Amino acid sequence: MKQKFIAIAALFTGALGFAQYEGYNTWSVELNGGLSSFNQMWLGTGDIYPAGYTTAGIATSGSFQGIEVQNDGFSLNPLHVNLGVRKMITPSLGFRLGVSYDNLKNENNTQAQFNAKYIGANGQVYVNLNKLTGADLLWNRLNILGHFGGGWALFDVDDKYSVSEYSKNNKDNLFSLMMGLTAQFRIIDRLALTADITNNWYGSAHMELDGSRVESNKGYIDAAVLNVSAGLTFYLGKQKKHIDWYQKPVIEDKEAEEAKDYAPAIEELQNKIKALEARPVAAAGDVNSLQNRIKDLENQIKNLNTSTKDMMDANIIHAYFDFDQDEPKPSSQRDIQTAIDYMKNNANAKMELVGYADKIGTAAYNEDLSKRRVENIKNKMVKAGIAESRISLSWRGSKDTPQNSADERALARKVVFRVQ
Repeated sequence: MKQKFIAIAALFTGALGFAQYEGYNTWSVELNGGLSSFNQMWLGTGDIYPAGYTTAGIATSGSFQGIEVQNDGFSLNPLHVNLGVRKMITPSLGFRLGVSYDNLKNENNTQAQFNAKYIGANGQVYVNLNKLTGADLLWNRLNILGHFGGGWALFDVDDKYSVSEYSKNNKDNLFSLMMGLTAQFRIIDRLALTADITNNWYGSAHMELDGSRVESNKGYIDAAVLNVSAGLTFYLGKQKKHIDWYQKPVIEDKEAEEAKDYAPAIEELQNKIKALEARPVAAAGDVNSLQNRIKDLENQIKNLNTSTKDMMDANIIHAYFDFDQDEPKPSSQRDIQTAIDYMKNNANAKMELVGYADKIGTAAYNEDLSKRRVENIKNKMVKAGIAESRISLSWRGSKDTPQNSADERALARKVVFRVQ
C-alpha cells in the first residue's frame, strides 16, 4: 500500500511539473500577524451588523432597525495571526497550506459586547505577478503575489457575553473562501519582509455574535472578515536563493559561451580592417594579416581537437556560473573533469585557477564572490584526488573582462584554468 501511495504521489507531482529549478530553493515558511475586522456580517433582515456589534478594526458603518452603527477604525484588537508553508512549482506558480486565528472583539462597548474567534485551515494557490509579467522591481528585491483559495473554520463566541445557552454546547463549522495580495521585500537571501491584505468569506453559519442560534443558515455567505497583516518569510533549502527571486540565465549553451569568448577579438580586428580600408591607399599587407588572424581565431572555435593544455592556453576551457552563484553550472562539469584528468595524467603539472565575476554589485563583494568560486573548484579537484599543493588560486572580481552587455557579463562569471 505504501509503495502504491509513493508511486501515485510521484506521478501526481510529476504531472504538476514539480521540478527543482537549478540553483534555487522552492519551500518557505511564513508567519504573519495583524488586524482583523468584520467587513460585513449579514442577518436574515439583510443588515450588515447586529445593533452595536462592531470590531473597532477597519472603519465601516451599517444600520440595524434604523439605528446607525459606526466603526471608527483601527485599534490593537482584534487580532489576526496565520502560519503557512508554501511550495513554488515554477517561479510564477505555487501553493500554500496554512492555519489562521482571528479574535474579533469589542469588550468596551456597553451596548453590545462580544468576543468571537475564527480558527481555520486553508489551502491557496499563489501567483508571483512579477515573474508572470516579467517585471523586475527594486533590482529584484520587491515582489507582488496574488493568492486565492478555500478551507474550513471553527467559529466560537465567548460565553461571558452570550445571550443564549446554544453557544455553550455548540460551535459553528464554516466553509471559507479567501483572496488577497502579498508584497514581499527581500532583506537577505534567506529572509523576506511581507505585508498582506486578504478578504475572507465565511458561510454555513448557525450562530450570531451574541451566541444566539439562527434557525437556518443565513445564506451561502454569512460574513466577510478583512485581514491586514505583516510578517516574515523564511526560505528553506540548501541553495542560496529561493525561486521567488528567480532570474533566467542569459546563456544556456556552453558551446555558444566558448565561441563568444572570441567575439570581442574578432570584432576588434574587423573594426581595424574597416579603418585600414577607409584610408586613401589601403595597406594591403596589413589588411591581409588581420584577415588571416580572424580566420585563425575562427578555426580555433571550429577545431577544438587540440591538446587539453593548448585549449587551456587558448582560453577555451572554463567553469561558468549563474548570477550571484559560487557553485559552477552543471554544463561546466565536463570542463572541470577535463582539468582534473589533465592533472592526473601529468603528475608534475601545476595549475592556477583564476576567478572572475560580473560587474553588478560592489567591487568588494565581487572580489569575494570570485574567491569563493575558485575555492569551490579547488575543493572539487582535491576531492577528486589532486594534491592541494599543485593548485594555486587568484581572484580578480570584475576586472580584466569586457562587460558592456548582458552576454558579456554572463561570460565574465567564470573560473579559468591555467597550466603552469
